Amino acid sequence: MGQSNFLATTALDSFWLKDRHIVFLGPWCLRYSEKQKWNSLSYSILDHPWQNRSLLLKAGKYCDDLYEKVLPLISETLNEIHKENHNTRYWRIIIGPWLSNYIQIFYERYNCLKYAFEKYLNLETICLSEKSYIIPKDYHYFMSIVAEDGYNLQLYSQLLSFLGYSFPSKYLADSTIPSIPKNKTHTRDILKKLVSKIWIYLDILYSRHAAILLAHMYFPFFSDVWKLCLRSKFFAWPISRISTDNIKPITQHILRKRLIEQLISKLKFEDEFSIFLIKSLYWNFPLMYLEGYQRLSTLVKKFMAVLA
Repeated sequence: MGQSNFLATTALDSFWLKDRHIVFLGPWCLRYSEKQKWNSLSYSILDHPWQNRSLLLKAGKYCDDLYEKVLPLISETLNEIHKENHNTRYWRIIIGPWLSNYIQIFYERYNCLKYAFEKYLNLETICLSEKSYIIPKDYHYFMSIVAEDGYNLQLYSQLLSFLGYSFPSKYLADSTIPSIPKNKTHTRDILKKLVSKIWIYLDILYSRHAAILLAHMYFPFFSDVWKLCLRSKFFAWPISRISTDNIKPITQHILRKRLIEQLISKLKFEDEFSIFLIKSLYWNFPLMYLEGYQRLSTLVKKFMAVLA
């Protein structure tokens, strides 16, 4: 019996077996800047399962439908956990952008793996150790890491486990997941803190009187947003985003276990992927919507009271 092929899911070459024929899950595994690491290897690259436009449209429809089915279940469960009584529209605004993106991303990773194991019957791979898993803080942090190899390896590893595969795993010592640098006392840091405090007072002063509040404008602050404020004579004012920097990683996952258990008990549509999706929330549901919700809710209410 011949040696099995090795499946590489990301560009992290420390998770490749280079003495095997390597099947790369996609071109994202092959960074041109690191061509010397893979150019001499025996390898092939899988086609994407959604190259067929009709399959892509079908997948998009499935994700949209699943989003509409899952959102009410998560809304109801979050109301129970947080002792709230908000309707689905409220939670659609709060978690909708993250949930919609997450379903599409997780489903795409799922289909790539299914396609790989259908095409190659004797694949082996190396997964990420659960000790290296992280929980995203919020939607913005999630979007910043979802293109990183470390977090994608986490998603692929979860999916392989759900699919019933048992492959060896490794700890990711040199994490590619972005982290917040340690605070150091420099003149620049002191100035940033001073500017931040001044900005809080300006927020309080102008936000309550401005007719238009600007948030997440996605273009340069001083060259565009600030000019808009000045030219409108502060008729428009850019409000600060509530910071999630103080939300710390957790060691006790009691709320996460409760979230998954309650969602599974409510799940009426039991196709394979929907079950995987719910189970995956244990590690991938952002902290801000669960452990950090009460704290952030309090901060927002205080901020709104200032604007009243």
